[in-house]
Amino acid sequence: MARVPSSSTRDAWPFMSAEVLRKTSPSTLKHNIDEKRQTAYRTSYCEYLKKAGMELKFPQLTIATAVVFCHRFFTRQSFGSKENDVKVIATACLFLAGKVEETPKPLNEVITKTYVLRHEKERKEIALERIKRKEVYEAEKEKILVAERRVLHALEFIFNVEHPYKHVLLIVKKQAESNKEIAQVAWNFINDSLRTKLSLQYDACKIAVTAVHLASKFLKANLGQTEGSSAWYTSNYSVQQAELEGAHLSPPWPKLCAILYVTLSGKERLNYLDDMNVSRPMPVDCTLYSGQIL
Repeated sequence: MARVPSSSTRDAWPFMSAEVLRKTSPSTLKHNIDEKRQTAYRTSYCEYLKKAGMELKFPQLTIATAVVFCHRFFTRQSFGSKENDVKVIATACLFLAGKVEETPKPLNEVITKTYVLRHEKERKEIALERIKRKEVYEAEKEKILVAERRVLHALEFIFNVEHPYKHVLLIVKKQAESNKEIAQVAWNFINDSLRTKLSLQYDACKIAVTAVHLASKFLKANLGQTEGSSAWYTSNYSVQQAELEGAHLSPPWPKLCAILYVTLSGKERLNYLDDMNVSRPMPVDCTLYSGQIL
């Protein structure tokens, strides 16, 4: 049986290729859950974490860290295991992320607000009244704390998460004189990329380079490349065009950029894809968070 690579150091999570992630997925190996269903699970907990994070007034960075923790957890655990209720695991990841990012929330507040959110099909007053009962509250508390221990074990106590946001700002400052429009579009691509497995495959700087490159193409902005010279992402960040755009593929469908293309929606995506002369993917609405910057 294929095994998920372990971290070689105590502060670094190992990056894996898409192929390795597929071949070592516990959800596939243990419960025969296909990639489409796994994507649906990821979408589910990302949406839940967005709502729970906003309800608890967590900063965006904390929510993003919780999403990455969830992604990492499910490279070591299966969606199909009865112990791995997706929303309970996500709640534990959010509670843990609050502590890691030094924006903690009291456990009782996390329990109460996420319980109401997980029972949003009921009237809010009914869920609130039920969670006030001692036996219900204690059961929920035990659930979250047990889930947190499972997360800690799966993560091997590796909490270091580097997000692409700061790299986006630095790149835009250097390449585009702090152009707010490019920065905002790239920032939104980063937000939306949280639903993908990019954070498990590439370092934060490379994802940021991809987002800025995609934003510049989308906005038809020139980031300083002159004829006959290396592209800015190669000369300044050692990212090769073939790696970024996969121009050698037939049809010329981008690699890293392709994953971020799904963050576009409706008319914007179709216009952008027409400009790039590439095949149109099925419409996907992947809006996750909005980010105001600069």
